[in-house]
Amino acid sequence: MTQEEHRNIGLVQTLYEAVLNQKDLSVLPALVGQTVLLHPSEERGPEAYAALIANLHRAFSGQHFTLEDLIATGDRVVARWVMHAVHSGPLNGIPATGKRVKQTGTVIYRIEAGKIVEMWPEIDRMGMLRQLGIDPLAAVSAGQPQSATA
Repeated sequence: MTQEEHRNIGLVQTLYEAVLNQKDLSVLPALVGQTVLLHPSEERGPEAYAALIANLHRAFSGQHFTLEDLIATGDRVVARWVMHAVHSGPLNGIPATGKRVKQTGTVIYRIEAGKIVEMWPEIDRMGMLRQLGIDPLAAVSAGQPQSATA
């Protein structure tokens, strides 16, 4: 592994530990570029990134990410993680349930000049919805959240 790849892994580790786990958004400008591109929404900029994280913090209390794998090659870092939290706030139109959730995801980050400039997340949203008691297929077909027990 090159020195650059080691630095890139350290950058992503800092993102998860400081920003996501410790909720310290003040370090975000040091981690993400001014034109950071968030897929699949195609939103750009540190403000969009901060809003995404703030929404996550509002929806989940006691949130903790554990990095299971960090793989670096060139300007990319792949992070596979597990998040444990309590659904304590609204999430995409779903009112707080108070239920504990375990969510998994994988995110590919592109890093340029020591900052994250692009990210592609693949997150198990359906699994999380099931843990909240929402039937994901019914929610998609009806255009709104549905209880899995209804």
